Amino acid sequence: MIGFIHPDPIPENYVHQQFCFQILQPRHVKLDYAAVMSSKDFLRRWSISEWPTDDFSLDENLEDLDAAQKDLLRMGPQNIRKVQNKLREMALAMGIPEKQLPKPKVYATKR
Repeated sequence: MIGFIHPDPIPENYVHQQFCFQILQPRHVKLDYAAVMSSKDFLRRWSISEWPTDDFSLDENLEDLDAAQKDLLRMGPQNIRKVQNKLREMALAMGIPEKQLPKPKVYATKR
């Protein structure tokens, strides 16, 4: 069996004085689209791709947001743990006290 860290329940958001984390949902599409298009040169260099193209549309971004939610489900427990650990590391680096972060729980997957 493989253990993984999983907060219970998974928080829908985290609010801090300087920022907030929220699970991306279709209602965020306009904000996400603005962030993507204003960062397109960086994203192209980072991903070593042509995404997002200059004609990337708001509708395409909505489709990508829906796909991102599906991708999280497809990641599997080991990769979810990596993402959770990185988010925890980032939150601590930004000065969020450990006691304010969700308590991780260890679950086992069936083999």
